[in-house]
Amino acid sequence: MTDPDMRADEVTAAERTQLARISQRLTFGRKETIYLEGADSQHGYVLIEGVVESYCMLLHGERRITAFLFPGDIFGMSEAGCFTTSARTVTPAVVDRVRLTDLWQLLEEDAALRFHLFCHACHQARSAQRHLLTLGEKTARRRVAGFLLTLQGTATCRIDDTRIALPMPQTDIADYLGVTPEAVSRSLVAMQREGLIRRTDRHAMEVADPAALRVEAGLE
Repeated sequence: MTDPDMRADEVTAAERTQLARISQRLTFGRKETIYLEGADSQHGYVLIEGVVESYCMLLHGERRITAFLFPGDIFGMSEAGCFTTSARTVTPAVVDRVRLTDLWQLLEEDAALRFHLFCHACHQARSAQRHLLTLGEKTARRRVAGFLLTLQGTATCRIDDTRIALPMPQTDIADYLGVTPEAVSRSLVAMQREGLIRRTDRHAMEVADPAALRVEAGLE
């Protein structure tokens, strides 16, 4: 039976079991580095629990978050021989680390897994393209609205049908969306004032008007 909370692109429970046989399970605390950009890359990673951020350092020393990763996501695999981004935990996390040579051998033997991982890579590429378009075309408020909808569609962050958790601080959200923390704060305050969202505590909120939030995000 298909898990209704599972994204179509994420690794299934059966596939995680397959990968676990050739993996080493690692546990990280909050804000711990998993790997650094430029380091030798001989492993790939599967996120089992928690939230991870992928980021790179720009030439002038600014950090730019390129993705937030959730359970079922695969990350860190590179044909270049070194990591092209860094990865750090947002929350305490559990990951499976698999040696790439072992993974390639498994994929040669399992066509279904090979196809699913290919689909996962395509999904990640499309997500990166959409994110670039978001950064280039949308206002800060529209970016924030779209981000909240993304979290609502993620089982890790969806508390129930209307409430979502915000595991990352506003500074990280701002970094990812390419705006200032003040712009994120102003957007959230304005959307709450207009009845689109309702803050329940520092790390959670209720989507009070999903249809209006979709309009705000430019999706309708």
